[in-house]
Amino acid sequence: MVIQFVEVWNNKRIGLATAPSVLGPWTRQDVPLLEPRRPGFWDCTITTNPSAAILPDGTTYLI
Repeated sequence: MVIQFVEVWNNKRIGLATAPSVLGPWTRQDVPLLEPRRPGFWDCTITTNPSAAILPDGTTYLI
């Protein structure tokens, strides 16, 4: 049970789905928008709870 939890936890990714309306139809991208970095970095395990940071010039970061 613990091994399954760890495997699921370590495979979290951030995906993206878009639609012309909140009512859909929704189209999901085939690949994650944001993934963990490679082993050895502090964020190598999971990605979760993303937030958008929008700068005054309109540049947007997903953090």
